[in-house]
Amino acid sequence: TTRIKKASGEVMIIANRNIDTIINASQKKANLLLEIDTAYEEDSKKIEKVLKEIINKAIKEELILPESEYLGINDLGPSSVKYLIKINCDQNKKHQIKRDILEKVKIAYEKNNIKKDLKISTYYKKDYASLNMLITILWMTVGYGILLGLLAVCFMEELLADLTVSKLIFLCAEAVVGYLILLVIYAVCSNAFYRGRHNDAKHRVKKYYRDLSRLGKMEVKEKKKV
Repeated sequence: TTRIKKASGEVMIIANRNIDTIINASQKKANLLLEIDTAYEEDSKKIEKVLKEIINKAIKEELILPESEYLGINDLGPSSVKYLIKINCDQNKKHQIKRDILEKVKIAYEKNNIKKDLKISTYYKKDYASLNMLITILWMTVGYGILLGLLAVCFMEELLADLTVSKLIFLCAEAVVGYLILLVIYAVCSNAFYRGRHNDAKHRVKKYYRDLSRLGKMEVKEKKKV
């Protein structure tokens, strides 16, 4: 029989006839292949950039060896894309290094616009769109007032020439009508824009939590292997 002591301290007793594969773990280097599950909605070029940055930073920190690299898309699952990275590291530290890399991936996901999306998603869609529509209208009103003021200064002589009450009323009416037209256009467009932004933010937050859930499950699996 063969006795094997696990990291937890438990001793496994295995009959030699049941041993058909032996792995030599005394080698100094280990190659780890990590599959990172990510939702289909995420830009693949962005994921590639993030994973390469994680690997390069880990190499500079001497956490992993220079042979480590991003390999590309490894599989297409039912609800996610599996990106593959190769980690070359110290054999004796491979399990901890694997958990460290997964944690770095998780942190990198958190930094990619998620804070802004989380803030947006705390509002009801109607409230978020209405608030930002009012802000947009306010700035449009300020800009329109400044524009009218500049036009009045530039064409002061023409405006004052033969100025009558009826002409003044006509000019004011034109300014008001122009303002109302812009008001309607900005209100409709900004409302549609911010409703769309709220939908996109909600969608990215849901995807973010799905990705975190997948990474969390990967970490749990790795801890159980130790």
